[in-house]
Amino acid sequence: EEKAAEIPKSPLPLPPTRPGFPDALHWTTPVVYRRGDIRVPYIFAGLLIVGAILVGIFQKDILFAVLLALMGIMVVVYRRKAPPEMTVEITPLKVTLGDRSHSYEQIQSFWIQYEPEYDIRELSLQFKKWYLPYAKIPLGDQDPVQVRGILIQFIPEVEHKETLLHSFTRLLGI
Repeated sequence: EEKAAEIPKSPLPLPPTRPGFPDALHWTTPVVYRRGDIRVPYIFAGLLIVGAILVGIFQKDILFAVLLALMGIMVVVYRRKAPPEMTVEITPLKVTLGDRSHSYEQIQSFWIQYEPEYDIRELSLQFKKWYLPYAKIPLGDQDPVQVRGILIQFIPEVEHKETLLHSFTRLLGI
């Protein structure tokens, strides 16, 4: 009877959660968000191929012309390929992105960029690691208020400025 009364305790107590918000969220999303109606990648690829032709004709630099043409072809191939899916899970202990888990001690801050008029819905995590500064996670159909409600309990919310590279890739739609 004495042994039955002893219930083993969890090594780490679960942090408290806010009432009205779920304890955990789980969703599947593409690794990158792509707008389906955008033609900019194809225009960019066409410009690279035209540039390759011009370089080949006027400068007679075949190697650079082939490189530009291959880059144009790769933009089209990458754009036409469906992005892989990733499972995202936010719990009171960690954030799991695909097969990688990140405890809240590894995350410096978060920011939810939500601009419905531009169809932007993503979670940005800033890590403390120098070699992994940011992760941008598409929210898909997930409610940004619920995501924020869980994360604000464990991580500071700091606005993350969008980098020039991220703005450029968003413009290209790749």
